[in-house]
Amino acid sequence: MKRALIVVDVQNEHVRGEFAITHPSVHESMPNIAMAMDTAADLQVPTVVVCRVERPGSPHFAQDQPCSAIHSLIADNPRDATVITSGAAGDGEGDLAAWLRDRDVTVATLVGYTAEGAISRLATLLTASGLTVEVLEDSTGSHEQESDDLDARAVYERALDRLEHQESVIVGTAMDWEEAVRQDRLVKRVRVSTAAENERPSRLRDEFERIEDRVRSLAEEGAATSEAFQLQHTFAVGVQPL
Repeated sequence: MKRALIVVDVQNEHVRGEFAITHPSVHESMPNIAMAMDTAADLQVPTVVVCRVERPGSPHFAQDQPCSAIHSLIADNPRDATVITSGAAGDGEGDLAAWLRDRDVTVATLVGYTAEGAISRLATLLTASGLTVEVLEDSTGSHEQESDDLDARAVYERALDRLEHQESVIVGTAMDWEEAVRQDRLVKRVRVSTAAENERPSRLRDEFERIEDRVRSLAEEGAATSEAFQLQHTFAVGVQPL
């Protein structure tokens, strides 16, 4: 496999601006991002830094303001390319997909901000381009979303659970990623149990609807009471482990 590290929007706006990351704290995620960049440099993994930059005078990520600058902890780290995006929809992210494709990259590792925003959007874009995507959960983060009345932790957990359920996306950790690079393997999944727990109620709900439809049909057709009872009993047994 050929891997690339994608460092997304690690800018001052996400550290001390209106979009400051609050879960996990940037004091936790930022050192992990720097560590991943050091590992990439040591092991010759191509690194791309993605930055959101808006027109001068814009309220966020303005080109002429310190908020758009790459955070000092990683600003001087080696990189192979810089991709500039703009707007909440990430105009310009297609350039990243083209850069990776031209270099025969098959695995893209995403770190940076935010889990629910650019990281999720890039994961969708890159998997649609045929790549496998690794997201390092301890190297990303989220901020509160007042519009949804969700705190940063809830936003973060929801984003990572959705990522874990995406085809060709693996959620892992920075520590394991270093070993994965050395061993030329994919990062280990760390949220499998969460995914399984989410899938099981969904399967049982589907079973519930299917059996209820059958019971209703039997009742309407005047079928034998014993068969209807057997179906109802089967459903009751099925939900008891919950």
